[in-house]
Amino acid sequence: MGPSALLRPFAIVVLLGVTELAPAIVRGATHQVTAQSSPYVFAPSQLTVTVGDTVTWTMAPGDPHTVTSGTYNASGVHPDGLFDSNTLVAGQTFSYTFTVAGEIPYVCEIHADSGMVGRVVVQAAATPQPTPAPTSPPTSTPTKPPTAPPTPVLTVTASPSSNPTPAATESSGDPPSTSPTGVPSPTSAAVASSGSSPEGTHSPAGGEPGVSAGGGGLALAIAMLIAVALAVGVVVRMILAKRRRA
Repeated sequence: MGPSALLRPFAIVVLLGVTELAPAIVRGATHQVTAQSSPYVFAPSQLTVTVGDTVTWTMAPGDPHTVTSGTYNASGVHPDGLFDSNTLVAGQTFSYTFTVAGEIPYVCEIHADSGMVGRVVVQAAATPQPTPAPTSPPTSTPTKPPTAPPTPVLTVTASPSSNPTPAATESSGDPPSTSPTGVPSPTSAAVASSGSSPEGTHSPAGGEPGVSAGGGGLALAIAMLIAVALAVGVVVRMILAKRRRA
């Protein structure tokens, strides 16, 4: 059994359901017309309805009537086959639902020659306008404030001086650099004390100057050596102090 055979029963059920619901879908308002016998008229004789509306004709007491769609002229009644109630007696009703827009004439076949005719004007159903959905106000998007560019920070790095100035301050405890000039020589002291020698003791004529000259040269040499040693000590301390700072 193919798929189409399996689906066929369901299709029939759906079709029957739509057929049953179709009249309910198109059904609208119901309008009443009375078929009278004195005089022979349909009241009201003209009726305006909308597609989907139903008209119900009720037979008033008196003679029987028909409600037949069609026209009447000198040659007689000309039914158009849209609807026909057949003969109805007092108290009976006939209803018809109009599904197509247009003008539908109808007559009573028994009393058409007496002017018992009517007309139904069927208007197209107004298309309902869709209800517009409420429009929400536009949501404003918050604007970000502009971001200020970062302010460059100037960093000053002190570079070590290539030619550091030697510190003028000496370490505590260092002996001050003084020139040894003027240190009395032992020879000079001896010479000075020779002036107080007892009488009768005399130096040779050229001997005193020679002794004084030799003692002064030795003192000068010693003083220069001391000065050099002190200068070397100062330079060594400066070098050590520079290394400690580095």
